[in-house]
Amino acid sequence: MRKNDFVNELAQASGITVEDAAKVNEIVESHGLIGKKSKEAVVLEIAEALNIEHDAADEISNKVYDILGNALKEKLKHPFSPKG
Repeated sequence: MRKNDFVNELAQASGITVEDAAKVNEIVESHGLIGKKSKEAVVLEIAEALNIEHDAADEISNKVYDILGNALKEKLKHPFSPKG
């Protein structure tokens, strides 16, 4: 999945602006995706960067993991798809 596609999909799925989605993308890229401590660090940084409550930041991070998980599933189902 291309970065622009991810940012646009995140903005649409979570109801945030594209600029805020780009900030979230930078935060996610700076952390590992696996692990409870990593997820909590991502949530805290999202809450701070977007000046939102912890619960809202957690929902956004869940959208991130959903989008990435779906993209990974699609890539596994269709490994030679040009959408990769």
